[in-house]
Order: sequence, then structure tokens, then C-alpha cells
Amino acid sequence: MRSPSSHSTPRVKHSAARELPLRLRSQTVLRVSKLPGWTPILMTVVMSLGVVLMWRHTIQQQNNTIRQLIHAETLRTADELTSWIEVCERAALRMARRTEQHHIDDIENWQNDHDALLEAFPAIRCVCLIAPNGESLFAANHDSDQAFSSVAPWAQLRHQMIERSESDPKTLLFRQPLQIPDGDESAISNLLIWAPLRHDNRYSGALEIVLNIKQLMLEPLLDEHDLGYNVQVIKDNQVIWSLVEADSAASEFANTTPIPLPRLPWSIRMWPTRQRLTQLAGIHDQTVLVPGLMTAVMVGLVTWLAIIARRRARELNTLNGRLESELAERHRIAEEQNRLVSILEATSDYVSTGAPDGRIFYLNSAGRRMVGLGLDQDLDDVCWHNLCPEWSAKTMLEVAIPQAIERGVWSGETALINPLGYEIPVSQVVVAHTDDQGKLKYLSTIIRDISDRKLTEEVLRESRQTLTSRLTAIEAAGDMIVITDPDGVIEYVNPAFTRITGYSLREAMGRKTSILKSGRHDAAYYNRIWKTIRAGRSWRGRIINRRKNGRLYHEEMTITPVKNGDGKIDRYVAIKRDMTRRRQAERTARDRQALQQAVSAMEQVLGVVGHELRTPLAALRATAEFLLTDADTLSQQNLSFMKAIHDQTIAMSEMVNNLLEAARLNSGCARWNWEHVNLQQACDSAMSIVSNLIDTERVTMSCHVEPDDLQINGDAEAIRRLVINLLTNAAKHTHDGAIEVSINRCVKDHHAWVQMRVSDTGEGIDDQVVDKLGQAFALNRGVVGSDYVKGTGLGLAICRGIVAAHGGSISVDSTVGEGTCFTVMMRADLAGPNDSAGDQQKAIRKEHAA
Repeated sequence: MRSPSSHSTPRVKHSAARELPLRLRSQTVLRVSKLPGWTPILMTVVMSLGVVLMWRHTIQQQNNTIRQLIHAETLRTADELTSWIEVCERAALRMARRTEQHHIDDIENWQNDHDALLEAFPAIRCVCLIAPNGESLFAANHDSDQAFSSVAPWAQLRHQMIERSESDPKTLLFRQPLQIPDGDESAISNLLIWAPLRHDNRYSGALEIVLNIKQLMLEPLLDEHDLGYNVQVIKDNQVIWSLVEADSAASEFANTTPIPLPRLPWSIRMWPTRQRLTQLAGIHDQTVLVPGLMTAVMVGLVTWLAIIARRRARELNTLNGRLESELAERHRIAEEQNRLVSILEATSDYVSTGAPDGRIFYLNSAGRRMVGLGLDQDLDDVCWHNLCPEWSAKTMLEVAIPQAIERGVWSGETALINPLGYEIPVSQVVVAHTDDQGKLKYLSTIIRDISDRKLTEEVLRESRQTLTSRLTAIEAAGDMIVITDPDGVIEYVNPAFTRITGYSLREAMGRKTSILKSGRHDAAYYNRIWKTIRAGRSWRGRIINRRKNGRLYHEEMTITPVKNGDGKIDRYVAIKRDMTRRRQAERTARDRQALQQAVSAMEQVLGVVGHELRTPLAALRATAEFLLTDADTLSQQNLSFMKAIHDQTIAMSEMVNNLLEAARLNSGCARWNWEHVNLQQACDSAMSIVSNLIDTERVTMSCHVEPDDLQINGDAEAIRRLVINLLTNAAKHTHDGAIEVSINRCVKDHHAWVQMRVSDTGEGIDDQVVDKLGQAFALNRGVVGSDYVKGTGLGLAICRGIVAAHGGSISVDSTVGEGTCFTVMMRADLAGPNDSAGDQQKAIRKEHAA
């Protein structure tokens, strides 16, 4: 290995600098002398840094070259070691083939071959001839390793090699690393070469050669070339053998990557010794560094001397210039002060300086006028405490001045007293002026009259309150309010619009009012509206629109144009009122009026008919009763006729009474006798009358009132008649079973109520008939002679009127073939008849069985 060629050190040439003309050099010195005092140090540091960087770059290049040489030398050493092993393997194969040609027991011929092998390869520690059973037939060592063959600690490895030779007849040579303890070292690196012997393609023994990689191959190889390198043999990232000098100075090159040996589990690492590193590096490092540093120091020294010389020459000129500058600065300050004073005197704000104890040092003209002081009045007897109200002075002493001293400035609102004695609201700024040590020198303040601003704020506050109240009224209005731009794009809608149309403010804003179009009006209708409002006139009318859910509604709308200052239409305001309920109410009122007129006419007819029938019916009944007193004189047939006449006369009289009672209830002319009514007594009285209409052997009738003394405010006769009518209806339709009356108290909507249930197990009522219950004569309309309809319906009509007068309602639940249950709810705490008792147009509510 050849050492790298030495590099010549470049030398700095200074001859050109000596040839500079004297004038040019003097100008250079003058220019340099004008540089700051730290320039020499900076130049020295910069030049030294440049020299060090150049030297460092040279060292890095040199180290890279050394690393390349180390890598090449390591590769060459690994190749030579591999070549030695391959040569030894080829010799072992030749010896094995010659041994196969003779008999394995021919020790004399085999001994001649192994002597020649040991003499040719000093790295061979041992040569053994192995029998098929693994025993050593013959072993030979070098003179320096006579006892090695007798140790043979690799018996287990030898058996493994025999097994591999028998199982793999095609392999001519096996290589296996071998670790054998030796002396003070834990182990030494060896290589076992195993050449199987075969006879008739069958394993008949082996030739075993052990190579000492460490001492017998690597060390002679290094000594032969006298490389001057440190060497390490590595296996599994562990050093198993080292040849390293104790005082190695090239440790930075020892971290190179190991080079693996082909077909071996070892790697080698090499780096130069101290002597070899000195040969490779040379001595030219210092030849670059030392002259460069000396040049940098000389340049800095010369520059510093030039600056000192020039500085001494300028000191006198500096003193003279300083005096002139101070005079000019004083003149400038005086002019600046006069200019500032003129500005302060010209401003309309109150500007002054003073002390925290109240003394005033300066007060401008505007401030004097604001508090009523003369322009020439002496300020020695004036204290700022006397120029403001008591509360303002307290604020200054307790808040403004302490905060200004602490923070440097304070701002807020205070007040002054004008010459007339009134308070002037002002905005004030207080500034604390301190010296270099932080001590307070004086205070200054700037005060501005904010009377106009306060007045404006008051006006704005009142305007804001007015706008807020108006906006609140708009938001709370029940009518819809819509504001659009001139093109009909919605800008605002109030909550009523959202409630009625379903469009929220976010959904409606930015969209045109056409989202409400229903399709019920043609284009000409909308064109007339736009033509009116674009002409600056208001439009009012009714229109049909569509809600968000698709349902139509009627609205009454007024659209008013709003003009700006230029007289142009700026936006439109529409006030819209939902007329759907009003139209329904109007239609309902018309229907109710027509119905009331019809009922009134019918009631008049019924009244006339009832009064006209009462007299003849009374005479007929009296005649029949008179004739029945002499029943013994009548034949059986005539007696039957007279009883029928008497019964029908009673029935017709009752029907006439019912007609008159229904007419009075519907017309509101009924007379009520309001008192406390015992419901148990009313129920017992009604049951005693109705019991004659039922077959007591087939039908049972019972009444249960809880509590027993339950009372209600009402008409006792009307309640008794209510129970009689309900029990009579039940008796007519119940031929077998039971009729039950249950009355109890309940609370509903914070009022006392009475619930009455009249149930039976009779025939039941068809759904079509249930729908007509409570309508006079409706049951017989078109169903005369029906088996399911018995009666005129006047009884239930009267029941409905009685219940309505007591502030309640009546409902029915019936199933054909199972029975019927009437449920009556009446207020128990009414002080008098219900006002709506005369309005009996609602039918009895129908409840289907669950």
C-alpha cells in the first residue's frame, strides 16, 4: 500500500500590496480610519474564521482520502485471506481424491501426502484422517502445535459433518467455523474443512483439516506487508480477536463498517496505527493554519492603528462642533417651545400643567375662558380643586392622579364649573411626567367640553329606545310585516310571518315574495299590484297565498312604498293579515244565523201547535176519564177502546209538554229555580216513576251515589226530569238485564264536577242513529216504523238543554246487542244557569267502545 502524496501549502503573495502608489495607500488609510473602533476586531475574527474554515475543509478532504485508503486496504486483505482459504481447500480436495484411490488403511501413502500439505500451508493446525465411525485414524500437527490433535474438542461437530456427508453425497467439500479455547484467551477462531471420502458412491471416511485464521494466516499476512494497521475479527457484532496498539491515535477511523469474509461468518475491521496515520496525513496542516492566522492579526493591528491616529486628529474638531450644535439645539428648542405654546393657545381644549396638591403652573387661553379666568390673571392664587365640582375633585384625588402616577396616564369623564356656576361635562386626560429616576415632576391635563356630545348621546339614546319600542311592537304584532327592496326581494319579516307561513327569517331573506304565490291569481292580477306600488301609491286588497306546507290561506294585505331623500322608492312595506279564520267565522256566523232563524220559526210553529192542542187534549182526556168511571156499564170492547184513547191522550199531552219545553230551552226563555239539589233524592224520585215501565222480574234497576249526601247547584226539577228521560230511554230498550245509575264527584280544570252515568244492557243503538241523538224529530226522519227507533228524540233534546244550562255535556257509548251508556258531566259549583244554555245547536258527542 502506497502512502498518499503530500500536498504543497499555498503561500500568500504580498508583493502587489508593496507596489501600490503612496497616494493610493494614504487614501486607503484615511478610509480605514473612518471605520468604527470595533472594526479591527471584526476583521481579525472574520479572517481568522476564514482561515480556520479553509484548514478544516482541507482536513476533511484528507480524512476522506484516508478512509478510502483504509477501505481499499481492508478489501485487499479480505481478498488475500479468502484466496489462501480457497487454495487450501483445493489442495484438500486433491489429497482426498488421492486417498480415495488407495485404501483408507494405507497410512504410509496418506502420511506422505499430509506432510507435503503441512509444509505448503503453515496455517494448517491439524490434518486428520477420519474413519467412517468418526474415529481418528491418523492426525498430524505443526511442530508449534503438537498437542492440538490430541485435544479434539469438536467431537460433536465431527459427527454432524459425518451425517451431512452421508445425507448429501453430491457435496465434495464442507466448511464450518470452529471455536477452540486456547491459553488465556476465551476462544480462538478456526476453520474446519471437511472433505468426504467415498467408495462406490458411499461414504467411507473423511479428510479433516483445521485452519488457524487468527495466528497462522492473518498475522503472517499482516507481517508480510508490514501495513501498520490495527485489525479486529468480528462475529455476530462481537470482537473475537484484535491486533490493536495500546496507544492508538487513530480511534476516529476505528468506527468504519466491517468487511464480511466470503462464505465465512466473520468480518474484519482495519484502521491505521499512529505511525501510519502520520505518514498518511503529513505535516502540511499547520502550514496552512499558522500563516493565515498571523496575516489576520496583522491586518487587524494595522487597521486599529489607523483608526487611533485619525481619531486623535478629529477630537478638536468634535469639541468645536459640539459647542456649535448645542447653541443651535438651544435655539431650536426655544423655537419649538414657542411653536408648541402657540398651538396650545390656539386649541379649543383646556390644557394645563400643575402639581398634585392643586397648584397650576400653566393654563392656556381656552381653559381660562372655560372656567372664567382672565387672560392676564395670576395663577398663584388659583387651585384646580376650586374649578370643578366636589365629586369631580374627589375623583381626581382618589382615582385619576393615583392611576396616572402608577400607569403614566389616566382618561375618563369629569366636570368643570363655568362662570355661571353650571357643571360642564368634560372628557379629561391626566399625564404624569417623571424624571430619569422615576420621580414625579408635574402633571399635565387635557380637557374637552363634551356638552354637545352628551346632548347627542341623549338624543341617540331616546331615538334608540323609540326604535327599540317600535321594533318590539313590530315583533309582537299579530299581523305579518314584510319589508322588501324595490325588486320584491325580502329583507325582513316579523315573527307573525313565520308563525302563519312557516318560513323563518333566514329562509325568507334574500328570496322574492313570489314564494307565497298560490296559483289562484293570474299574471294580470299581480301586474296591477306592481303597477300601483311602482307609481308610488299604496295597494290594499285580499289575496290567496300558499304556506310553506302547501296549504292555502286568505290574507288582507296593504303594500306601501317607502321613498328616500331623493324621492325614489327605496323599499316596500307590506302589512298582511291572515283572513282564513275570519272568513271561517263569518261563514259560521252566517250559517248560525240562518239556523237560528230556522229554529226560531220551528219553535214558533211548535209553540202555536202545542197551545192549540192542549185545550182539546185536556177535554178529550177528561171525557175519557169520566167514561172510565162507569167502566162496569161498558162492554169489554168499548172498555178497551176507552183505555186506548186515555193512554194516547196522556202520551200526546206529554209530547205537547215536551215540545213546549224544548222550545223554551232553545229560545232561552226557560225559567230556572237555582238551589242546592240532593242528587240521591232526585235519583230515587226518578226511579220510582220509571219503575212502572219495566218488568221487575226480568230487569233490575239500581242507583249508586257517592257520597250519599252529594249535592249540586242547579234546578231540582230539571235534574229530576233529566234522570227520568235517561231512565225512560233505557227502559224502552232493555227487556232483560239491568239498568244502573252511578253518580260521583270529580275535579276538572280546578272546578268541582258531577259525573252521572246511566247504563243498560239492552238492545244498543246503531251508529247511524247515535249521530242523530239529541236532535228533535231527527230519529223518525225517514225511519218511521223502524225497530231500532222508538220516540221522537225530544227527550234527549231536553236533556241536552238541561245539561248545557248546568255548564256540562252529555256523551253516549253504545254497541248494538250489548247495551248503551250515557255519561253526563255537570258543574257542581255554578252560581246560576250557564249563559250558553240557549245555544243548543251541538249534537250529543259520540264515543265508540274501546
